[in-house]
Amino acid sequence: MAWVCPMCSTNNVDTDSQCIVCDTIKPEDKPGLKINSELKKINYVESNISSDESSESEEAAKYDFAVHLMHLNPTKGFEKMLACAAGGYAVAQCRVGLEYYTGKIVSKDYAKAITWFTKAAFQGEVVAQYYLGLCHVYGDKKNYNSAFLWFTKAAEASHVGAKLYVAHCYAYGWGVEIDHVTAVSWYRKAASDGNSTAMYYLGSAYFNGRGIEKNETKAFLYFDMAAKAGNVDAEVYLGYCYEKGCAVAVDMTRAVQHYLAAAEAGNASAQYNIGLCYKNGKGVKADRSVAIKWFSKAAAQGHKKSIAILEKI
Repeated sequence: MAWVCPMCSTNNVDTDSQCIVCDTIKPEDKPGLKINSELKKINYVESNISSDESSESEEAAKYDFAVHLMHLNPTKGFEKMLACAAGGYAVAQCRVGLEYYTGKIVSKDYAKAITWFTKAAFQGEVVAQYYLGLCHVYGDKKNYNSAFLWFTKAAEASHVGAKLYVAHCYAYGWGVEIDHVTAVSWYRKAASDGNSTAMYYLGSAYFNGRGIEKNETKAFLYFDMAAKAGNVDAEVYLGYCYEKGCAVAVDMTRAVQHYLAAAEAGNASAQYNIGLCYKNGKGVKADRSVAIKWFSKAAAQGHKKSIAILEKI
């Protein structure tokens, strides 16, 4: 006599005390076991797929099952995802690549990530194209030419993160000649889509007059938008604007607020700046011990100015 797993709907033989797929205990061996109806909705049972369903629908169902199983049993779920990817399903190939990229379930392996992202990318999977670009920028073997090509491909398909990285490519010369004007145009596109990092870089471009006419007022506005959207680097620039009076009146109290927010988030430059505030009594009461604390945090991240100042204190 067979029994059906209440968690993943797998058919098990009566002698199995646990589900062969997700290891859930056999219901009669665990009185009072409650079935999660929401989980059951996304289950996939091979025997229930009719022969007239399309291959794509079947692969999508296998993918959904693998995703569900990965939450219950990551190792077994990944095995199912790998099988689905091997069958040629682009979304699954992208997910397998992502697991190798992040290293959350399997050991991080950029080479394997690139292999699977490439398979999905050539099938038009935009997310895979974006991550393939990231692999070529941050992976073991840099290939900026390929990174630029894949970022551009994904950006043209409206992937926001890819738009940001196309801008980076033009700003830093990754696979293309440095062109700050074009970089600004791509930062603007990503910023318009709500990307806080792009807002920060656009503010930086206005602040430094790089690729666009210098305008501290517009720079401040973009820094403010980016900071409110959670960008820590923008908080540092806002603190600097209030400290130096760039586009706003000098206000050390507000400068300290922004520096502190970024410092607490782990930004080394902000930790150094707030350290200076406590060292010199600017915006706060001078406190040598607090200043040393913040300099030490920044120094631990390799911040050279903090390391140097600690040697003198």
